[in-house]
Amino acid sequence: TTTEPVLVSGTADCLGAQYEITYTVSDDCGQSASCVQRWTLVVPAPTIECPADLVVDCFDDIAEGTPVTTTSCEQGSTVATVGPTLVSGAEGCDQAVYEIVYTVTDDCGKTASCTQTFTLDVAAPTISC
Repeated sequence: TTTEPVLVSGTADCLGAQYEITYTVSDDCGQSASCVQRWTLVVPAPTIECPADLVVDCFDDIAEGTPVTTTSCEQGSTVATVGPTLVSGAEGCDQAVYEIVYTVTDDCGKTASCTQTFTLDVAAPTISC
């Protein structure tokens, strides 16, 4: 007979969690012997791939996209964003560069991040006399 896997240390389904299964063999005379198999989970961190970098006409054209994320062991995840943040150039002006940082967090608290960049291509003013 075998037992179901039993969590003996760590957080269920997370990196470093240890589980045990007990195996027992019995003969017709009622004698038995048991052994325990223990294993430790090695759960990879989540991954994230940002939307493509973009060139936009105005600051108002900057919008959060949808990153592609993966987790291991059927864990859930959440995505948080920071930005848009000006990283170079003059705010709202031609060639200004903004970033949005996307961070995915899995159910075990492991994270991965990526950055999407937006470059402004603001048209020069025109004048007619």
